Amino acid sequence: HILSVDREAKNIDAIFKFAANERIFFHKHIADYSTFIIQGELRLYDDKGTLTEVRPTANFAQKAGGGAPHSEGGGDQDCIAWFNFSGTVGKLYEVLGEKGEVVGAFAFSDFEALLKAQSEPVQPIIPG
Repeated sequence: HILSVDREAKNIDAIFKFAANERIFFHKHIADYSTFIIQGELRLYDDKGTLTEVRPTANFAQKAGGGAPHSEGGGDQDCIAWFNFSGTVGKLYEVLGEKGEVVGAFAFSDFEALLKAQSEPVQPIIPG
């Protein structure tokens, strides 16, 4: 869920849910970011799939962009985490393929579009 997007301040706040015992795509952060773990634990894995860090409930971390590529996911229960991305209106992170090649990216504009889409009213589907 996108909480806020402020282009002037170069700042995005979002809540992400990571499924228990699952991992998301391999990626590399370009923008600076912070996390606060609201529920569960966030597990981080390196490019070999080795668990490198566990962030438990109530953990706060601030990281500079440009760190090591990684994947992450929930622990034994779903993880809910607040993320803040800051310092750029360009790329926030790159999605990496199996060989570490860039296969996609998420940019500031993508989060602007997500915020707009989630604030648009949903049209009910009427059977018949």
